[in-house]
Amino acid sequence: MNKQHHFQIDSHEAIDTKHHIYIVDTDIDNQKMLANKLEMNNFQISTVTTIIDAFQMIEASSMPDLILLATTKSESLDIQKLILFREKFPQNILPIIVFAAKRHLSKDIVQFFQAGINDYISKPVVVQELFARISTHISMSLQSKRSKEMAIHEYLETIQTQEKINQIREKYEDRHIKVLMVDDQVVSGKTVSGMFANENDIDFYFCNDERKAIKTAERILPHVILQDIEMPHINGLILVCMYKQNKRIRSIPVIILSSRNDNSSKCCSFSAGACDFIVKPPNRHVLLDRIRYHAQKCFHENDSTMSKKSTALNTTPTVRPGKINIDDYRQTKNRHESSIKVLLVDDQAFIGKVVGKFLENEKDIDYFFCQDPLKAIDVALEIKPTVIIQDLTMPEIDGLSMIKAFREVKELKRTPLVMLSSQEKAMVKDDAFTLGANDYIVKPPDRIELIARIRYHSKAYNTILQLDDAYKEVKLQRTELEIRNNFIKKTFGRYLSDNIVSSILDTPEGMALGGEKRKVTILMSDLRGFTTIAENLKPEMVLSILNIYLEIMTEIVLKYDGTIDEIIGDAILVIFGAPIYQEDDAIRAVACALEMQTSMEKVNQKNLEYGYPKLQMGIGINTGEVVVGNIGSDMRSKYGIVGSNVNLTSRIESYTVGNQVFISESTYQECGSRLTVNHSMKVMPKGVNKPINIYDITGIAGEYKLNLPKRKPIRLNPLKHPKDITLSILDGKDTGTETYKGKVLKTAENVMHIQTSVSLNQLTNIKIVLWNCSGEPIDGDIYAKVVACNECQEGTYEVNLTSISQNAEKELQSWSIITL
Repeated sequence: MNKQHHFQIDSHEAIDTKHHIYIVDTDIDNQKMLANKLEMNNFQISTVTTIIDAFQMIEASSMPDLILLATTKSESLDIQKLILFREKFPQNILPIIVFAAKRHLSKDIVQFFQAGINDYISKPVVVQELFARISTHISMSLQSKRSKEMAIHEYLETIQTQEKINQIREKYEDRHIKVLMVDDQVVSGKTVSGMFANENDIDFYFCNDERKAIKTAERILPHVILQDIEMPHINGLILVCMYKQNKRIRSIPVIILSSRNDNSSKCCSFSAGACDFIVKPPNRHVLLDRIRYHAQKCFHENDSTMSKKSTALNTTPTVRPGKINIDDYRQTKNRHESSIKVLLVDDQAFIGKVVGKFLENEKDIDYFFCQDPLKAIDVALEIKPTVIIQDLTMPEIDGLSMIKAFREVKELKRTPLVMLSSQEKAMVKDDAFTLGANDYIVKPPDRIELIARIRYHSKAYNTILQLDDAYKEVKLQRTELEIRNNFIKKTFGRYLSDNIVSSILDTPEGMALGGEKRKVTILMSDLRGFTTIAENLKPEMVLSILNIYLEIMTEIVLKYDGTIDEIIGDAILVIFGAPIYQEDDAIRAVACALEMQTSMEKVNQKNLEYGYPKLQMGIGINTGEVVVGNIGSDMRSKYGIVGSNVNLTSRIESYTVGNQVFISESTYQECGSRLTVNHSMKVMPKGVNKPINIYDITGIAGEYKLNLPKRKPIRLNPLKHPKDITLSILDGKDTGTETYKGKVLKTAENVMHIQTSVSLNQLTNIKIVLWNCSGEPIDGDIYAKVVACNECQEGTYEVNLTSISQNAEKELQSWSIITL
């Protein structure tokens, strides 16, 4: 009676009274009886009549900690519904205990377990046993949930190694289960051994002397212990208590296997610490199911413990100074010239001495021994072994978890790992190799074979290290080459399209000094009057205006595979046909020019946002032979073009006013009839022997289909009172020092009729200064080009305004003039 009372106190302490249990029972009276007993022990109870009702209740409210499925022998448990339920709520998340009023047939019980129940209990049963089983399964479920959360976290942290670990975790049911049976009757051992004969996942160990049970368990570290109660030297229940007091084996599930079938024996067994009770002779299927079930709990607890230890191991990826003295682990005299370093990790000192004896005369092998597996990673990081030999069964950390821990450390990821174990099972070897082991040797090792394998793996590892050094050198050279190529791409990419840069990098000889004569199409653009405009602006404003302009123009040039040869201030020199020749070079050049002109509206919109003046651009295009190539010295060079056709392109561009694209006769012939020509004219630029035709292009048909905005007809409005001006003649980029007086007679958008005493030639560039009514000059200039001479009225000229300062624009507005 005292024992039973003591058991009740222990069971109350062991059970978390906040757990929620669903009772599924069609017998309302039996349902109420069970509910009352469980509520007396502070369980929260909900009752339903079918497993489907339980499913609906879970969906509607919350998941319980356990389901108690009550049934009678006459009832037929709906296996299919239970299987469907398990698809939604797995065994390790929501445990189900079948509580039968009468015991079912063994084949029916096997079907229950196959359908997904966690345990089976039949009356008569004491309440304490029921509480103990409920407590065990709830504890396992919570542990499983925590392990799952830990596994998910670990997966996110170490996704690469976890792919291998998942292969092992998915094989929980297939893992080798070590079962130790302790029974003084040899016949019982043979009977149980026969039951396991065809079970490939179970390793069976038998001890017929209970006095050696603890020592045997410490050596084997089984996943489940089967044990009798009545033994000659030590009572079985006392032995269970001794297990629970032993740090190394106290977590191992103990199943009592006894011929006793009384409630007192069962109560005392559970009170002592057993997790299950099976009556002799056991049913084979029931015994196997119980063993696998309880072994799974052991696996879960080990995985959780090893995960924590592995995390602790992995939190120190580098050696902690002062923590490890390698001489404490060295077993051979210091051999500084040794190319082979062996680290043995084994909790048994005897094995360390055996291996040391094998290696003592091997002068090229430096041997280290670590008996504490928790220090193994720090020792290995300090020693930098060429091969690690480790045991599979160790007290502090499982050998498979140790492999994982080694492989998660960057510095040890590729160090050869040789498993040294007494187990010869193929599945054990498969798990070891899957996790990253390189070799597997069965204890006791043969000396010659062990040394041969050490040399083989060390040689392979040293070769890998040599290849690493060579690879690092190649990688360094490759990095330097990539830096060079990236510099070229970054530099030339501002002026060349991607495919042209790639072509240059693919043929480095193309970067050599020298040149060749070839036909190209040259595009030159220039902002009208920008040089003088810049003189009246702050430097940062000038750069900002240029950057806005060049950013948009560069993008367009690269779009048409043009090569930007020069950017000098506001002028851009672009080549089509070098370094890569294409048949449609001239066509792309004209299309590029037209898109550049239409994009000036975008440039001026940005300028207005910053309060900058409006700009106009002229573009000249010419096709002809030039010398193209790298110009300069070995120290510094640039890709460029030289020849009279470059100068001619510049002359053609100088004839343009704002928003115009002029092309030469040769470019016109290359493009053919697809061009829209506003008008043509004969000009005599400097450097040519005879007049040439140039064409004012406003559109292109075919593939590109680009057109400039239609030009509005000019309506000149005469001023009631002509306005005074002074003007100077511009020669190239230079402003003439001599000024001349004149008057504005008529005005229109972008156009003026002026009168002056100085003779002006057509296409002459001039600078105009306006005067106000007070007879004072306006602070701000107008740049213009003479486009026509009035033959009827001498000294009268039509000029096109190419650039207007803000002050000048305000003055023109006061004259009611439509301006740019």
